[in-house]
Amino acid sequence: MTKQPLISVPIFTYNGAEFLEQQIESIYAQTYENIEVIACDDGSTDETVNILKKYHNSHNLKYFVHEKNVGVSQNVAKAFSLCTGDFIAPSDQDDIWKPEKLTTLIKHIHNHILIYSLSTPIDINNKILDATFLSREVYIQGKNNLGFLFENCISGHNMMFKKELLKHLKVLPSTIYPDWWIAFVAASYDSIGYFNESLVYYRRHASQITSQSVKQNSNFFSRSFVKDKNKKKTIQDIINRLQSFNNLDILDNKTRQYILDLETEFKKLFNLYYNKQLEQLLESKKEKVFAMYDKNTSRHIKKLARGIWYYRARLYI
Repeated sequence: MTKQPLISVPIFTYNGAEFLEQQIESIYAQTYENIEVIACDDGSTDETVNILKKYHNSHNLKYFVHEKNVGVSQNVAKAFSLCTGDFIAPSDQDDIWKPEKLTTLIKHIHNHILIYSLSTPIDINNKILDATFLSREVYIQGKNNLGFLFENCISGHNMMFKKELLKHLKVLPSTIYPDWWIAFVAASYDSIGYFNESLVYYRRHASQITSQSVKQNSNFFSRSFVKDKNKKKTIQDIINRLQSFNNLDILDNKTRQYILDLETEFKKLFNLYYNKQLEQLLESKKEKVFAMYDKNTSRHIKKLARGIWYYRARLYI
């Protein structure tokens, strides 16, 4: 009988004692048997490390604990460095995996470098939430890294990738969520696969669920200042993300130049009402850049091309 390939399951933990045992139990309950579970803890101050010790003794779970908090990106990179499997299936600390998750993903990964599935949101009481807020128009497949410049449809909890991708994940930029960076790297390196069924119960905490904003008890000028500051941050976050993407060593020259041109045009938004050049640049590759949308592409382009003075003007109209 042919031995199953080894799947590494790195768990990224930080003060996650409340739900950690449920997640670990669901991992060890997988129908796929040849796994190694490796937890990397970012300096927890609750009972997280004691839980890891418990499963080390009972299930041979491996774990590493940072002496002090190093941040999400460094913690994830450290966990990846400890993986020895042929495939890597990352895990958050508070989700619940369906028993067939690993068996299903490894069966369908085929020649893709990475595969991901849908997930079902649950609350802190394991009650299934309305999944519509996680829905998208399109889920990216194939090789299209431009589709991840402004949006991400892949989460760490529902992905699996081949070990050869690890050589490009030794350092994770702090300007991008690790799962978003992994998606971009994978799509730049090779093809991405997608499995159109839910394999994970994805924990959503109250602070994560978007709700209608409540006006603060402040005057008009204070609210205007906050909105202005938030818009500046949004533009700067996009610029930082583009710069990180452009530092990826496996990018082809045409893609690198396109991202560099986008960065240049986004920097102009701090002084403009509207950037027509940016609109044209986005239009030129809209099929790839906005591959996650099958409609209203022009609306997304126009929104991105609006400068800071567009939003300032709206504050007074």
